[in-house]
Amino acid sequence: MAFETKTGQFTLNLAPGNQAVTGIGFLPKLVILMSNSEDVNEINAHWHFAFGAMDDSGSQFCVEGTSEDNQAASDCSWGNFVNRAINQLLVGTSVDDYIGVYVSMDADGFTINVTNAPATAVEIAYIALGGSDLTNVDIDSFQKNAGAGNQAVAGVGFRPDAVIFAGVVRAFEDAKLGGDTYICLGFMDADGNQGTLGVWSEDGEAVSDTARAQLTNKCYLQLWNGSIVDEAQFVSMDAGGFTINWTLNDGGTEYINYIALKGGEYHVGNFLSQVGIGNFAESGVGFTSVGGIFSSVCNPAYATAQDHNEISVGFAADSTETIAMGGTDEDNQADTDADRWMYEDSIYRNYDFAQNLDGEIELVSWETDGFWMDQVDADPAQNEIIYLVFGPTPLVPTVSPYPTAWALCPSPKRGFQTLLYQNVTPGTGAVPMALGGPAVPHDITDHWSDCTIATRINGATRA
Repeated sequence: MAFETKTGQFTLNLAPGNQAVTGIGFLPKLVILMSNSEDVNEINAHWHFAFGAMDDSGSQFCVEGTSEDNQAASDCSWGNFVNRAINQLLVGTSVDDYIGVYVSMDADGFTINVTNAPATAVEIAYIALGGSDLTNVDIDSFQKNAGAGNQAVAGVGFRPDAVIFAGVVRAFEDAKLGGDTYICLGFMDADGNQGTLGVWSEDGEAVSDTARAQLTNKCYLQLWNGSIVDEAQFVSMDAGGFTINWTLNDGGTEYINYIALKGGEYHVGNFLSQVGIGNFAESGVGFTSVGGIFSSVCNPAYATAQDHNEISVGFAADSTETIAMGGTDEDNQADTDADRWMYEDSIYRNYDFAQNLDGEIELVSWETDGFWMDQVDADPAQNEIIYLVFGPTPLVPTVSPYPTAWALCPSPKRGFQTLLYQNVTPGTGAVPMALGGPAVPHDITDHWSDCTIATRINGATRA
């Protein structure tokens, strides 16, 4: 396949040094990583979330945050790094728990250097992208403009087909600190489809103060003190970068990390979870996907920020390769109530504040114009989920010097399969394009009389 994806997880080494992750099955060009200091298929106390990426040039970043559970005064921390692919702080501190740095992309996986090893085993989730269709990847960052209006981001080196954003609402790179925690993610494709979400927990509060927001008409948002203070929307993909428009801007100049992608097909969309169990479908994608990222703040659609820090992010390569992680940090609590979770087999999960599963979606299949899902645990409300899916570049027919005609022909040579023929030259051979099959040389003289010519161009007739 020309666009390849693999989703999985690995246990981080407990000693410093290089760690090779194998079994990918191809040479990755991009690996996106998630972690929350958690073992797989568990939910536990404390809110952790880290989202990082690395490409085959060695560019990398990681954004992260923590919020400690059961504290009389909220205790939070954050980090933003452009020299690490995955990083997690000890909860409520600016002390590194573990660090993973890019080393190489390998024929069957990738290698990171564990420069700071965790004291106990943690799982790192990943989605790897590669293949000949994925022609360009660029990881970098830019500083947000201080005023409203268009902002062109140059230096990407190509016209992107999709861009992923990640930030922590800080005007610092390669920095970590105790303080309010923020995670902001955004997505946009070349057709102008977009979506963004953000979560926030305030540090040092006697009564917890947390919030979340999600928009489907913007590509990036930033929260501050429980409100949306910055909003950007898609303008264009440019020859050497992209342009966004700050429709709301609080005057800050925070750093925003991005992943720009070119080659293949991409679509950003959104759908609602279901209040009853069973299969349901999303359509309008326009191609058959081979992978996707699913993100939500576990809330119905709102135009403004809402109470509680809740997040769910899932990776999927197919129905057998999915993983989701997230957490909850309850608002307005005398003692903080914060949890985190990571589970295989899901693309979305929603938990209440007592660690009870309150909604779950699994991927069933990728389809030609979308995908089927299974709501295996009903949500209490129809929560909004933003997704970015990707797939291979469509096949383009080879131009033939022969006169052109289109014909629908029952073909004895292909088991009476209906074929779509282009560039037909009866008696000398043809270039048929089977519906669902490859183009191959084929002489249709023996059943020309069975063909119904739908359209003739350039005077093509039977010899």
